[in-house]
Amino acid sequence: MVTITMTITAEDFDKLTTSSMRWGKDWLIHQRRFEPTIINFSYHFAYWIDTYLEALFCQHYISGLGYESETHWDTAMAQWIILTNYESGDWK
Repeated sequence: MVTITMTITAEDFDKLTTSSMRWGKDWLIHQRRFEPTIINFSYHFAYWIDTYLEALFCQHYISGLGYESETHWDTAMAQWIILTNYESGDWK
């Protein structure tokens, strides 16, 4: 196993994500477009990311700030989606 240490900033996070939206129960009607389909609708934000590697960077950044998250594949957008309560700089 190799351990890599990397510093990711809030600005880096914003640049890694391609789109973001508020998340919640109104997304229930779209649940089947995500893999896996069991999704937590209590999170407040969704962030879309192009590649799995970029999603990993974003996950570790969010985790380092103490936020929980879920990552899913969005079949409609052909992108990774991270669900979390982290509010990025774009939302502040």
